[in-house]
Amino acid sequence: MKRALKQIWYDAKCQPVITMVTIAGTAFAIFLISIVIMMNEAKTVPFSPEMNRDRLLFCPILMQGTERMSMAGPFDTQTARDICVNIPGLERWSISNESPRTRSVMVENLYPIQANTRTVDGEYWNIYDHKFLHGMPFDSVAVSSARKVAVISSAIAKKVYATTDVVGREIKIERIPYKVVGVVENVSPLATFGYSDIWIPNEGRQQGCLIMLCEKDADINDVKDATHRSFEVYRSKQRASGAEMVLYDIKTPFTQREYMLMGQNVMESPDLEKDNDRQFVIYLILLLVPAINLAGMSQSRLRQRVADIGVRRAFGGTRISVFLSVLLENMIVTLAGAVIGLMAALAFALFGADLVFGDTQLMVSTSTVYIGNVLHWSTFAWIVAFCFILNMLSSGLPALQAARMSPVKALSVKK
Repeated sequence: MKRALKQIWYDAKCQPVITMVTIAGTAFAIFLISIVIMMNEAKTVPFSPEMNRDRLLFCPILMQGTERMSMAGPFDTQTARDICVNIPGLERWSISNESPRTRSVMVENLYPIQANTRTVDGEYWNIYDHKFLHGMPFDSVAVSSARKVAVISSAIAKKVYATTDVVGREIKIERIPYKVVGVVENVSPLATFGYSDIWIPNEGRQQGCLIMLCEKDADINDVKDATHRSFEVYRSKQRASGAEMVLYDIKTPFTQREYMLMGQNVMESPDLEKDNDRQFVIYLILLLVPAINLAGMSQSRLRQRVADIGVRRAFGGTRISVFLSVLLENMIVTLAGAVIGLMAALAFALFGADLVFGDTQLMVSTSTVYIGNVLHWSTFAWIVAFCFILNMLSSGLPALQAARMSPVKALSVKK
């Protein structure tokens, strides 16, 4: 084995440019596909404070109308309560605005800063598991009694107070004083509804997206069907009461993945199969384009080494030993490129995530990529195996042909 490694090192030094390009090409393919996978996985995989993503359903809008007109708007608390009261498998529900609103924040006479603010109800904190560094969340009583309380992120606390131990202190949001009741660990903007810089009560008049948390042992599709039946019951009651505006049947609620794919069309459920096909094509292109280039480099490298293979054969080297040396060399080159590509992807995710995952409007928080959640080692292994097979096909076949040549004929081939 040691002798084989020395031979591989010697061959690599004899063709440094081709060897470096091959390693760099493999690393680039691994890096590119890893980043794309992480971007897609970050939209759906659970991470704090959205550890219940696989149990969440979303109803972003409420459609009501008559035979001649229709009107779309956010859910209100009373309508949500009437619809959710009899849904089996539903553990709890909450209403929150879909996107945080940027507001002016200041303390005492300091210069105001801009921060993202989300209005939520008391049940919100039972659905999303924010990590509290100090204090606690406000409850439904604080919401219904319209108390001016706020939960802030550690980034905001350090920005305006220079410390995170600020429970009980006052913060002004749009010149209105609020009492800080809790400080939470910074939340990544990748969190759909868990992210914000500041959370304040909606004062019982919340209008926004209806967030539904299913029970742990409930089938999420059964809960979706039960929600549609509850919508129908609610419509029947509206018609019976002679209401002018009647609730429409829209293709909600959405799962986490459906919600992220929804875009502007909230009337139809996203086509998950079509999205799977699109992702497969993207991954295939990202793998094939670098791989085809690598195949050409590998073939060129082997053609230039036919004479060297002839020398090995002339000194007693067997065909199988020549072929196995090429196999081992390609494995080492592929693994070297894979490690470099993976390390580059991890470094990018940790230190350059804002370039892809961030939001140009964010003022305080920065993106945090949870590596263990968005990059599966099994997926990485499949990518490496794919690159290795292509490298092997592009170099192994010429090596096998060269190994089958007679030593005299191989030595006569010009480099």
